[in-house]
Amino acid sequence: MSKTTSRPQAVYFDSNILLGGGWPFPSAQLLQVLGKARAADLDIGLPELVHREITEHWLRELFSKHQRVAEQIKSFNRAALGFTQGGEPSRLPDLAEMRIGLVAHTKDFTEQFRLVPTIDRLASHYTELALQRRGAFGEKGQGFHDTVILCSVIDDMVQRKYHHAILVSQDSGFRLDGVRLLADEANVQLTIAESLATLEKRLDEEISAKIAAIIMEGKRRVIEAVKAHEAQLVDFLRQQLAYTRGPLDPLFSMNRREFLGIVGYENAHASHLTFGQEPDTDNKFSVEVRVSVREQSEEFRETPGLSTIGFGYYTVHPENIISKTAEREMVVTVEGEADVSAKGVEAIRFMGLRETTFGSGLASLLSQSG
Repeated sequence: MSKTTSRPQAVYFDSNILLGGGWPFPSAQLLQVLGKARAADLDIGLPELVHREITEHWLRELFSKHQRVAEQIKSFNRAALGFTQGGEPSRLPDLAEMRIGLVAHTKDFTEQFRLVPTIDRLASHYTELALQRRGAFGEKGQGFHDTVILCSVIDDMVQRKYHHAILVSQDSGFRLDGVRLLADEANVQLTIAESLATLEKRLDEEISAKIAAIIMEGKRRVIEAVKAHEAQLVDFLRQQLAYTRGPLDPLFSMNRREFLGIVGYENAHASHLTFGQEPDTDNKFSVEVRVSVREQSEEFRETPGLSTIGFGYYTVHPENIISKTAEREMVVTVEGEADVSAKGVEAIRFMGLRETTFGSGLASLLSQSG
């Protein structure tokens, strides 16, 4: 499968996307996107460097807020002229204790990701990338942090044999040509999504394609099950399609139809998308079958006379009876039920038939004869 046509197998998140999604209090949108990624069977990766970055960001923000609160309380106390005094904010625990508390708070959320290890490269490796403007390095050499994340993601893709993945980030460095160059060298395709909304749109497409594939596989299983019982289907169709009417019946021009054979299968439906996979009885299904039939009709020339047929007076002579025979194809919908065991479809009962569409043949012949 080519890189340009393969479906993504994994999605990786940058820090700005997680922080923008409310981490460590993830928003409903972020949680829904992660659910959709799982529904699309995508591996969800969180680079260790990103995890460290959002952790340190939370600590910096907490210390900053604590300091601002302390300063606001001091300012309030000065303005109150001693009439009242605001209490000092509680002292923060040490960093180790705060990190442990953060891990406990975000445990359920973090477990939705697979941590991606940071690739081990010498500083000279990144210096060479910066000089060659490869990776996420810009004109002035900025982009070291993003390039380490990029190299870690690409290495993870190679190790896991992922041909195509999505990296979600707002950083412009990931949209530089050097990113594509590194991905091409590793023979992988890395698509950059700039927001949760962009990723969600892509995931919706992947989920739709997955559902369509499940439906098509279900149709295939129905048709394969019917083919395995085709002799039984032929007997059913021969009985249901063949008929003979009396000669010169004024209500019908056709007086004989003979079933010739099955031409092919065009569509199928089942009451369960997992038809044929889970043991159950009375699984309802229908299959559209294109069949070939031979039909014979009789017409007569109308001659003024004494016999009464229809609304006039006619005499019917044997030589005036015209017999026509034509073969045509038609599509019929066969409905039935199937019994499924752990070994697969074991029994099928064909229970009903209705005509779906007509092919060319006698119908067009009769319409032209008038």
